[in-house]
This record gives sequence, structure tokens and C-alpha cells, in this order.
Amino acid sequence: MFEIFTQGFSFLNLLSILAFFTTVGLFFCGIPICRQIWKRKDTKEISGAPFLMGVVGGCCWMTYGWLKNDGTVKWVTGCQVILYTTYTIFYWCMTKKKLWITLKVLGVIGICTSLVLGVHFFGMKIFHPLGIVCLTLNIADFAAPLGGIRVVIRRWATSTLPLPLCIANFLVSTEWFLYGLLKNDFYLIFPNGVGSLLAFIQLLLFIVLPRKPGQRAPIVRLWLWIRGVKVEETKEIVAELGECDEKKMNRAQRWSQKIKMNVSTVAENWRM
Repeated sequence: MFEIFTQGFSFLNLLSILAFFTTVGLFFCGIPICRQIWKRKDTKEISGAPFLMGVVGGCCWMTYGWLKNDGTVKWVTGCQVILYTTYTIFYWCMTKKKLWITLKVLGVIGICTSLVLGVHFFGMKIFHPLGIVCLTLNIADFAAPLGGIRVVIRRWATSTLPLPLCIANFLVSTEWFLYGLLKNDFYLIFPNGVGSLLAFIQLLLFIVLPRKPGQRAPIVRLWLWIRGVKVEETKEIVAELGECDEKKMNRAQRWSQKIKMNVSTVAENWRM
């Protein structure tokens, strides 16, 4: 990965450096969760599954990089295993009910040990099965933010989607997609290509939908700005209807109110 300092500049080496720093930077997303646990002095209502899956995913890709002798993959996933292992140990120390998390940790240790032993004893015979496992884990990881898409559609706003994470996923998946193309590695190309597409779709939602209910979407604001129309932000529909009225209304009635409000707003804009 660091051949750029010894063998001269190349696009592949530069891309390797960028992929290393952006991906490892993404792995630090566990720190805010740990801070939240530290403030609570307990892990109640906070799942340790992301940390455990981070260890498993990192170990899978690390053994894959070991088989391919890919230095970039080994360095990045080595950092991932170290960081997520640290998060897991912290989670275990802070939780009060240690039996269930201990069983999970032992299960993860068993999986990682099996991966290392499998690579050691069977070598390239497990290359394709291991590649499929890594591919599946990557796609599941990139698609995770889409889990809240139902809330986004229901609220017709992107306030529940993490914009920084979506941007980071797009950058990381695109970099690894290009890296896979240069290395002609299908197991890097396919999952990161899908991840880049999913992240791009998530970013489009931030353009075509408002950040909060009742606001205008950025693309609508841009259109109004191009036309030179100055219109104040509409208040949230919930505030206009009143909390009591909203509770009494069913979903169809709420959507009807939203449609009426949008039609009246557009009519006002055209009159202006």
C-alpha cells in the first residue's frame, strides 16, 4: 500500500492511500456510541451487535487479503479488527448483564479462529467461499442506513437518515470499487459497486426530500431561487394542525392535508 513512497507515484498507490484513510476514518464511528455508553454507565438499549459484526467482517476481509497477499486490504482490515475489538471489550466492561454478551463474544472468537485455521490448512481452496461471505457482509453493511427508509417515506423527510454516514459510505464504496477494477477483483468490484449505488440513492433523497417535515426540498429551493422567488419556509404541518388534531386523523387524512398544503403553496408561487 505504501509503495508510493518507495516505488514512485501511481494512481493505484494513491487510491490505496485514500482508501486506507477514509475507510479507517469510517471505523471511528464507534467512538460516539462508546461515549454515550460511558455517560449512561450502562449499555441498556444499546446493542453490541455492530461491534461484534465489525470484528467478524474485519476478520473475513483480513483473511481474504492474506490469501490474495493484498497489502491494502490487510492493513485496512487489520485496523478494523483492532478498533472493533477495542469497542467490544469496552462494551463488555460496561454492560451489567455479561452472560449473553460473553456468549456472543465467544461465538465471534470461534468464527474468527475458524477463518484463520481454514486459511492456514486449506489455503486457496476456500478462496471463493470466503469471497462470497465477504461480498455478502459488505452489501449488508452498505445497505444498513436504508433500514430507516420506511420512516423517511412516512415522514416525507430525511431527518432520520445520517447524512455524514451516507457521504462516508459513498466515498469509501466508490474508492474500493475503483480499487477492485484496477486489481481486477470481482469480490471487491461487485459489493462496493452495489454499495456505491445504494449510497448514491441515499444522497439523492437528501436532494429531493426536505430535511424536516413541512420544509421545502433543496431541489425545490433551487428552482425557486433560479426563478427569483423569495418564499418563507412553511411551518411544520404538525404544528399547523395541532397535536390533538393530528392524533385524531388517520394516515389518509394526514396525507390529504399535506397534498392540499403543497398545492396551495405551488399556486401562491406561480401567482407571484
